[in-house]
Amino acid sequence: MIYGVFGFCPDCGVHNSLQILEKNFELIEKLLTIAGTQEASVAQQLIENALEDCVSAFDGFGREACRVFGQNVANSKKAAEIRFQNIKSAAESVNAEFGINLSDAVDPSQWITIQHAFQKRHLLAHKMGVIDEAYQKATGLTSSLVGRRISISKDDIHELMRGLRAIGRHFHESLDTKS
Repeated sequence: MIYGVFGFCPDCGVHNSLQILEKNFELIEKLLTIAGTQEASVAQQLIENALEDCVSAFDGFGREACRVFGQNVANSKKAAEIRFQNIKSAAESVNAEFGINLSDAVDPSQWITIQHAFQKRHLLAHKMGVIDEAYQKATGLTSSLVGRRISISKDDIHELMRGLRAIGRHFHESLDTKS
């Protein structure tokens, strides 16, 4: 019997972290559907929560994948410590420890969009959604937007999930192939 969320299938031996990521995204999609039926302020809060949930789900997936598959790399302790709250930093660490380029799973413009979404999540979590100079510099936005609130749409979340699904599959399949 498996206790907790993550585990291996006793029949085929496949780790379920990718399935858990997908189930989290399915739940987020349901919340976005509900957002479409709500008044504007409630809908916007659900959309912003969905962004945070996407990043959290991917962070959980990535950390678990690194913990499980990191046992097969030279520095398993360092691999197990990779965090996915900052996708660019995580991608650099994954490439260094596993030799896998996460951005290979998406086209360059989608990779930039994903990075910006993660940075927006950071603003929501730590700056109440207000654009700061670090975000402005990281995204190349005009400095006149500093101090204003970021905007996030349902389409932004759907695009993020498409990209993270592709990255998740690529990462999981690459790890599985290497093990």
